[in-house]
Amino acid sequence: MRLSFIICTYNRHNYLKKCVDSIITQRSINLNEIEIVIVDNNSTDKTKDLIYEYIKEKKFNNIKYVSETNQGLSYARNKGVNTARGEWLAFIDDDAYLHNLYVYNFFALLNKNINAVAFGGPILLDFETQIPKWYNNYIASVWGYFKPYNKSRFFSNNIYPRGSNMIIKKEIFDKYGLFNTHLGRKGEILLGGEEKEFFLRMKNEKFYFDNSLIIFHYVPENRVNIEYIKKQSIFIGLSERIRIKNCHNLIFKKLIEELKKTLGSFLIALKFLIHLEIEKSIIIIKLRFWIIKGLTNKNYIS
Repeated sequence: MRLSFIICTYNRHNYLKKCVDSIITQRSINLNEIEIVIVDNNSTDKTKDLIYEYIKEKKFNNIKYVSETNQGLSYARNKGVNTARGEWLAFIDDDAYLHNLYVYNFFALLNKNINAVAFGGPILLDFETQIPKWYNNYIASVWGYFKPYNKSRFFSNNIYPRGSNMIIKKEIFDKYGLFNTHLGRKGEILLGGEEKEFFLRMKNEKFYFDNSLIIFHYVPENRVNIEYIKKQSIFIGLSERIRIKNCHNLIFKKLIEELKKTLGSFLIALKFLIHLEIEKSIIIIKLRFWIIKGLTNKNYIS
């Protein structure tokens, strides 16, 4: 088995079908070379029924359904790693879907013998509602947007593949361990940081970004509002606090990093203000403030 797709899911059966269908309808490949591992993390909707329909009707031969009762994305991903048979493990969110040549393009990369243990690509947003006036690319990462480079190249400067579009060689988990279960989303608690912590462990390895490995990520209407941006931003800061809490040498580096980002945010906000894009200017400042709030407030929970 060359490639295993690991989809961790929690109460999103309505999006999960589009995600699975985007894999089993991939073009120009031998489907016997891939498998899909669905890790159900305590869903109470129709997730199980949906996947058993695929299995019963033999819509795709290599699909597995497993459950992980420990709540949390990291627990679910680790279950997927231990279940998958592929030489390479592709992680994709349950509310995302693949470009129809994603697998073909990845196999083509493997044939080029690129010296990398992980691959990533662009994550583009698919809004289900009207894009608000305050939207801009500087805050798009809150919804999962990711496109750090215009050309295919190796990742550098602590930039690494993102969770909805990362392909990792399975043997790497034997060498560096699994995802940190203290980090990552847990049900409705929007923690993160598990991917960053994992890739930072592999600082001596190489990761490759390829523009042809395209993922589309849904942005539902209930996330296109200021309250969601606030909550997600605070949890970004809180996740960083958890990640570095026992590493005193990282705390100082993080403070310097946040100072630089704050100065950068003010400059970006000023640029928008000069062009009379006031809503965009305000959201940039608020985003940075909320991240700092999460980073500095150890008692913050929701």
